[in-house]
Amino acid sequence: MVGFIRAPCEAGVIKATPAFDAALSQRRKWLTLIATIVGSSMALLDGSVVNIALPAIQQALHADATATQWIVNAYLLLLGAFVLIGGSAADLYGRRRVFVLGVAVFIVASIACGLSPNNVVLVVSRAVQGLGAAMLVPASLAMLGATFGEQERSQAIGIWAGAAALMMAAGPLLGGWLVDQVSWRALFLLNVPLAVAAAGLALRFGCESKDPRANQLDWSGPPLWRLALLRLHGV
Repeated sequence: MVGFIRAPCEAGVIKATPAFDAALSQRRKWLTLIATIVGSSMALLDGSVVNIALPAIQQALHADATATQWIVNAYLLLLGAFVLIGGSAADLYGRRRVFVLGVAVFIVASIACGLSPNNVVLVVSRAVQGLGAAMLVPASLAMLGATFGEQERSQAIGIWAGAAALMMAAGPLLGGWLVDQVSWRALFLLNVPLAVAAAGLALRFGCESKDPRANQLDWSGPPLWRLALLRLHGV
């Protein structure tokens, strides 16, 4: 299986989110956009760029091919299983709060990935990374919708999608260079400054918002999603 995540730029998700009643400065809006771009791009890249490092990881950790493939699968499975819960949690508890929490989980898991002594620790850390991504990706889209009014959303969506596509294209090149010149561990540790920047910008410039119509979380969905995804992966 090749780990690849399509950028979840759903215009409907953003357009359905009501913008803040109070007018925000352009500087605050665009810095919030940068925070969502950095956070989302970081999460999307980690679903695909790790494939480049798999041979080096397999050799360094003395793992077989099947065990090594779970480094990719664990991330994608947790992301796919909990992304709906992440979006619901953002609407219920606060989009900025869930975004920053997702970034925090992602950064801790990235450090654990970069320092992993064996394949088991790396796979578990990647699963936690996927959980963090499942929180920050939908929350970033909801933040974007709440920050920009209807007349500005199309431009914001275009910039967000273009930046994500650019990062996805440049990611394999950067990943290959890091593996060759530094170490496969650098792929994960590079997330640390990116995550700090995303969380800092969100806390400083992002506005908190919730959906007053949001209901309690439906925890019956994730097990069904995990089962379906496992079946798709032939497990």
